[in-house]
Amino acid sequence: DIASLKWEEYSGVTLSSVVSQFIVIWFAPMRVLKELESVRKQFFNGHDPKSKKASWVKWSTVTSAKDQGGLGVASLYAPNRALMLKWMWRFFANQDSLWTSDIC
Repeated sequence: DIASLKWEEYSGVTLSSVVSQFIVIWFAPMRVLKELESVRKQFFNGHDPKSKKASWVKWSTVTSAKDQGGLGVASLYAPNRALMLKWMWRFFANQDSLWTSDIC
């Protein structure tokens, strides 16, 4: 269960880099991306499963650009789609490449 992951398990590695390495491989289903976003929200809010604590800042503010008053935390949805479309473009544009011939 992704929600039960603990931040301490990623000591020395930022969570966003782990997630970005994970979602580059395939189109992540929306439920997986929503679950990962939930884990990130809980981390930024200092979520403790034993307590009911209100969020002080909207998640949309956290993900806003720094020049718009946000923290500049990137969403997981757009990079996943962009990277997969990039790979699809390479697949169709370079039909004679080695990795394209391996896939087909």
